[in-house]
Amino acid sequence: FGEYQYWIKAEKRWNNRGITLEDVSYMSDEKWPIPREIAQVGFPLEALHHSLIHRDMTSSELIYFWRLLPGKKSKACFASRMIYELSESYRYPKRKNNFHLEEIEILSEAVDNLQSKITLTPGILKGVISLFKKPSESIEILNRLGMKTRKIEISDRDFHSQEWTEKTTAFIESEFNQNPTLDGLQSIVAMMAVTHRFSFPHRTVLDHISKDSDIVKNKYILEMCQPGITESTFSYIADSYLKINSNDPEDLGQFIAVFKNHLMDNIAVAKFLEILWSKVPSEPKVKDQIIELATTLLSQKTSNLCDEKIWANLDLPSELRKILI
Repeated sequence: FGEYQYWIKAEKRWNNRGITLEDVSYMSDEKWPIPREIAQVGFPLEALHHSLIHRDMTSSELIYFWRLLPGKKSKACFASRMIYELSESYRYPKRKNNFHLEEIEILSEAVDNLQSKITLTPGILKGVISLFKKPSESIEILNRLGMKTRKIEISDRDFHSQEWTEKTTAFIESEFNQNPTLDGLQSIVAMMAVTHRFSFPHRTVLDHISKDSDIVKNKYILEMCQPGITESTFSYIADSYLKINSNDPEDLGQFIAVFKNHLMDNIAVAKFLEILWSKVPSEPKVKDQIIELATTLLSQKTSNLCDEKIWANLDLPSELRKILI
């Protein structure tokens, strides 16, 4: 790492000259995280990797910056930021449309260089699709991106804005129905199902073989959304899902949200709620969500007061029954 005085000289250099492209290009893998020559050249890129790329950069500047990065460590450091900026280029007037082929190439490289899972946004989904002249050509990158996604974060602003358009969700739904075996696309659809109700024309048999627990979890969620689900399948999904995520309130909350969007009209829901209630941790927020669903189910249930015997057993006035029925 060099000596203390080297770092002091480096700070003075950055204050006087700023962080230069030479500093960035110098940081090859063997020089991470701090080179001995820090007084003269270089910079610990991890410290400012979210600030060195910004919305005022043009597409050509973004592409140049990425190609300047000298090794796997620096590319991994900037991969998620590059995905965000390139896929949301349509937002910014400085991003020109004549760089699409290069943008797609860099976007693909950035996905390959992700070292940890990221959070997607509606803008990223929309942007990835819009980079391609033929939207169907975006599926390969979307599938790879889905394999490296932890969740899709949708704010109220996103949900009610043009970002989360029917066109985008309809496209992803359609492509999934045509390519139901792609693990990454399965994950994207499962994560979107937290806020969006999908229609599946037929039931897809999903394997649950993967070393990635997030992918397995998403497969169970997706299976829960599909038509023709039975009580025994409910039980199997709930048991299997809870083995993976029984101690994660956020994941359980998303699981319940998907359930609410897709299964409230299924006759087996009561059994499903019973399983969840008995096996989830004593997390107040999760328990409250289950109680809310149970209350909604009860409010939808008919009272059978049309039956004269039930009315009489409740000692209700017979004249009132004649008025109401």
